[in-house]
Amino acid sequence: MNKRSIRRQIYIPVFAVALLCAAANASSQSSPSPSTTSKTANTEVKAPDYDVVSVKESKSAEYAMLSTYMSDGFQATNTSLEVLIAYAYGIRQDLISGAPGWVSSTRFDLQAKVTGADVDTFKKLSPEQLQAMLQSLLVDRFKLKIHLETKVLPIYELVKEKGGFKIKEAQPSSPSFRGLGPGMFKGGAVTLQDLAGELSSSMQRTVLDKTGIAGKYDIDLKWNPGEGEAADVSADAGPTLFTALQEQLGLKLQPTKGPVETLVIDAVEKPSKN
Repeated sequence: MNKRSIRRQIYIPVFAVALLCAAANASSQSSPSPSTTSKTANTEVKAPDYDVVSVKESKSAEYAMLSTYMSDGFQATNTSLEVLIAYAYGIRQDLISGAPGWVSSTRFDLQAKVTGADVDTFKKLSPEQLQAMLQSLLVDRFKLKIHLETKVLPIYELVKEKGGFKIKEAQPSSPSFRGLGPGMFKGGAVTLQDLAGELSSSMQRTVLDKTGIAGKYDIDLKWNPGEGEAADVSADAGPTLFTALQEQLGLKLQPTKGPVETLVIDAVEKPSKN
């Protein structure tokens, strides 16, 4: 993941979230936690604890969920616990099981801040450390207990199309970026492994890069969104994702089955009033 500004907004669509993979033992019966220590300029940086945490059920009638990292903490508005768990553990929502219905249906407003003395340290934390802090918060406030479990599920393999590879290799000076939305993916200086990860998010099914192609590429992919992505059913709506990959990139998705890490919720409670 590219270095990010500490103040950013994460707009979470229905088909999101493939952000980071959390390292954890699949047989563990408690919530796995990434390391809270990172090295910056050869100096170890230990993540602080959130000093003030507020969690309330959202009264908003809006559909959108919004999460924001600020210079001194994390804020989520009108966001379900399922989305927060997905982000904290770096896993897609469709790979989360065992949760009562309110985990996906009830929205929360959450605000967590570090003390003023910890702000400079907070700004230096890695994405993995920020995830670990959110995991700890969810364990504390929602009494969350999970374990990771590997299951054999339908997946796709991203492979080369017989007609030939059609993606333009990025120049050394090309800026690195990724943008995924309904019916589109645009990326600069991205690997095909990056593309596979974004396709996993869009399709809600694991996509593995099996092209054997290294390097970084500039990609502009457009297709007619499917169900859940505001589909356009008109005659000139454009190709399906499968056809777009073949025609625009010279790649194809090959269905198969394979091991996929899933997250099982063993226990969870609604938070007590602040």
